[in-house]
Amino acid sequence: MLPSDHFATLFAVEHVNVNTNSWTAGHNWRFNGMSVADVKSLMGVLKGGEKAPPADHYKDLVPPAEFDSRTAWPGCPSISHIRDQSTCGSCWAFGAVEAMSDRLCIASNQTFTGELSAEDMLSCCLAVCGSGCNGGFPTGAWHFFKGHGLTTEDKYPYVFPPCEHHINATHYQPCGASKPTPKCDRIEEAKPRFHGKSVYSVPATKIKEEIMTYGPVEVAFTVFADFLTYKSGVYKHIAVGLPDLLPLCFGSLFHFFNFVRCV
Repeated sequence: MLPSDHFATLFAVEHVNVNTNSWTAGHNWRFNGMSVADVKSLMGVLKGGEKAPPADHYKDLVPPAEFDSRTAWPGCPSISHIRDQSTCGSCWAFGAVEAMSDRLCIASNQTFTGELSAEDMLSCCLAVCGSGCNGGFPTGAWHFFKGHGLTTEDKYPYVFPPCEHHINATHYQPCGASKPTPKCDRIEEAKPRFHGKSVYSVPATKIKEEIMTYGPVEVAFTVFADFLTYKSGVYKHIAVGLPDLLPLCFGSLFHFFNFVRCV
């Protein structure tokens, strides 16, 4: 049973609001009528996959009271740009290429100001990265960036147009069901490519230092049913007797105290 069910929603909302004061629960119309399978299709990180080795390059820096990558590296416009994955479960690819684009800009002393191609990652990484629009492996994406490399968004643009995700609006068409993964265009993806230097994971206690030093990171977390009732505040899982779902991926984490860019 999901919080899209009226009685389950009432129970989950009341249970969360009684048992925590860090965040507020409510009914989200976005999930009305959805089955467990429907909601799982929105979760773009597949279970399993390779674990990258943890980094050991930290100097135990003391973080400031606040930090914002957008102001720390104002010459990197990609940090402020939120891309639209449209009707495709490709957040694993978007989270990766956004953080990669940000870090490439930072490493180049803010001389590279382009964006890496999400389409190249989504359509051409194949089995190493998972299942394209049906979910993928973030670590596989970073290995693809290191070994194969990526061209830029202007040379190999994303094929799906923007769509309305979470609101009733008419600016774009409703997103609808996830589309099939596009076929890799070997001519487009063969254009000049950029490569990463290494692949590693970041211990939770070192995320702040990692961002301060090298820039935004790609993160994911397991979504429990209570998260579908989230309205505001700092989320912390509250057991409401409903099933957990799958990892949901976020994009570049750049306000590490109170803000996550979701893609």
